[in-house]
Amino acid sequence: MPYVEDLNEFTERQACERLWFAEENVYRFQNGAVSDGQRHTDRPADPKTRIELQLKFARRRVADAEEEFAKCKSAGLGFSSSGVVEFYTWDRKVLGVEPSGDKFCDPETGQPLASKALIVIQKIVFKLRDEVKRLESEYGQLPEIKRRREAERDRRLLQQQQEERRLEEQSKCASINI
Repeated sequence: MPYVEDLNEFTERQACERLWFAEENVYRFQNGAVSDGQRHTDRPADPKTRIELQLKFARRRVADAEEEFAKCKSAGLGFSSSGVVEFYTWDRKVLGVEPSGDKFCDPETGQPLASKALIVIQKIVFKLRDEVKRLESEYGQLPEIKRRREAERDRRLLQQQQEERRLEEQSKCASINI
């Protein structure tokens, strides 16, 4: 009977972060690998496909971190969706291990201070956004993508030239009177 790798083994072998994408019923990995929990697909060898999958993962990480920032800010400002003042709870799945110590917590209560948490989360969001920009730049440098962009630019230029000729012809027609 052939050996079947379970999700934990697959995750360990990927050696990177994974996220559950409920809308697709799959785990997506930072390196581009995908698993539905039973069937696993390693990181694609094709650079275009791999970067597209990595971008999907990275954009999701940014969105999750931005959501945590909004929750923390709301808590710090005394707002909540229910109208009740709530304390912010650090989400380790999204943000990693929370900072601790005097610089992060209220010295009297030991509770994390929203303002300090916001600064930490802001740095996390900026770092994640930088990763998206890096991947987008890498994607844009792929020969296939460069060719597609050049073809699109050429198509728009041709359309613009055709429109200019059409307008010029209209102008000529408008200037001819009897």
